[in-house]
Amino acid sequence: MHWARKIVGRLIDNAQYYTRRVWYPIRCWLRPYNVVRIKTLPRGWTDRTEILLHASFQVLVDFVEKEESIDQSSDPDTTEATFLYNWWTVERPRRLDISESVPLFVETSTFVKCIDGNRVMYTMEDVGGSEADAARELMAESLRHDDEWSAEDDAMLKRLIDIRGYLWT
Repeated sequence: MHWARKIVGRLIDNAQYYTRRVWYPIRCWLRPYNVVRIKTLPRGWTDRTEILLHASFQVLVDFVEKEESIDQSSDPDTTEATFLYNWWTVERPRRLDISESVPLFVETSTFVKCIDGNRVMYTMEDVGGSEADAARELMAESLRHDDEWSAEDDAMLKRLIDIRGYLWT
């Protein structure tokens, strides 16, 4: 009787092994584990430099929110991960682009153009007066902010890369 129990046990073990071996690739195909779902970007086309930034910080956000492994210790990597998480989820979304907050309509002799945060680039040769000066100032200030924010994004991304070993789960 002992030998029958042993054979049945092996058959069950083998069935479980082969079921897992067959099911795992199907499960990975249906819900891949190597996909980062970026919640901060639209589903449409996005420049690759933005994808790199947002995907990296999405990994950090997933780590903090899903893995729940950040404790309140004084470990430098924990402190840095908490700082970067707060910067990405609280501080960075507070940025207000001037060109998005104040729509400015510039009328030319033949058509009307709108500067509305989509960074519509155009020339103002036929536009004169205070409207054109205001549009130029607005665009220049918006570009200055873009440069400052891009430098800040680069610095924070480098800091995230420095602690990437900490994000191991």
